[in-house]
Amino acid sequence: MFGSIKVKLLPLFVLVVGLSACKPAPESTSQSNKSNAKTWQCLTTQSHCQFDLGVGHIELLFDVNKIVAEQASRMMIKYQGPEKISHISGYLEGVDMYMGKVPLFFEQQLATAARSQSLINHDTDTSTESTKGVTSQVTQTQSFQADILVGSCAAEQMTWRIWLTFTTSEQKTFNKTLTIVSYRH
Repeated sequence: MFGSIKVKLLPLFVLVVGLSACKPAPESTSQSNKSNAKTWQCLTTQSHCQFDLGVGHIELLFDVNKIVAEQASRMMIKYQGPEKISHISGYLEGVDMYMGKVPLFFEQQLATAARSQSLINHDTDTSTESTKGVTSQVTQTQSFQADILVGSCAAEQMTWRIWLTFTTSEQKTFNKTLTIVSYRH
């Protein structure tokens, strides 16, 4: 009796042991990097994607294609200009309905670089081959990111105003506002 039970359970035992020993093949690093890479984009409902800031140029991007209420997303500010941005502060507030001020905490990303450009001012006197009028200007390229989490309201969509204050290393401040739209689902 026990012999026939052993024979009947043997295939089941082999199957269970075989399946428990299996594990998925590791992902290749190229597939892993693709899944971890974020696509930064301008929202279709965003009032401004790019704007000039007295001392440079700003590009404002998001890691999602639309802002959904109560779902975290990230905002990235890319700056390029002659002065370094030392700090960015900001907050969100509802336009359609007041829902308080949602603070934005920006962190500078490590992939910041400075590049030197030569600006040549050609002198009208062509008798000399000197480098008169050659000046060097350093262009700062910086990136800042902040988490965004907006609350849900009764409306299907809601307009939010983003208030941003940029402070340069020369202690100059610039204020900018723009709007975005969030959705309940």
